[in-house]
Amino acid sequence: MYNKLTLFFLLVSYFCSSSWLYAETTSPVGDTPLVQIENGWVRAVPPQLTLTAAYMQLKNLTQQKLILVGASTPAFAKAEMHQTVFEDNMARMVPVEKLVISPQEVVMFKPKSLHFMLIDRQQPLQVGDTVTLTLQFEGNKTQIVKLEVKENNEAEDTPHQHSSPDSHDSAK
Repeated sequence: MYNKLTLFFLLVSYFCSSSWLYAETTSPVGDTPLVQIENGWVRAVPPQLTLTAAYMQLKNLTQQKLILVGASTPAFAKAEMHQTVFEDNMARMVPVEKLVISPQEVVMFKPKSLHFMLIDRQQPLQVGDTVTLTLQFEGNKTQIVKLEVKENNEAEDTPHQHSSPDSHDSAK
């Protein structure tokens, strides 16, 4: 049996040790999508861990800036945006309360970087299951995305585009 501190360090090590990999996902749901989602996935974790992370490539399809303020899912009690930061050879996750996405900008949610932390799993999840994530934008706008649960080694390496760090406003 792991104590909470051991589980915390195991989890941080698990999320920070992966390579930067991506997998396929379903298209966003809705009449007029705000964002395009590609290479979305949720990391499979051992059954004793009740939290995991979700990753994706998100592109603003609108001609206006979008402000992503959160996410929710019935599969977890909470979903939070986090940024992994490295200081003195230590990784820690910092909550991101909002993310400004310029028109047509692509934002990467990936291991060792920006990601959705999914906290307090509400149901068992296995590789191949689908997690429904509702992205919440300022102005009471939402978009539903479906992400497949995958082992890290099942995600495939895909080309990606880095967004400008100056274009993201993250407030605490």
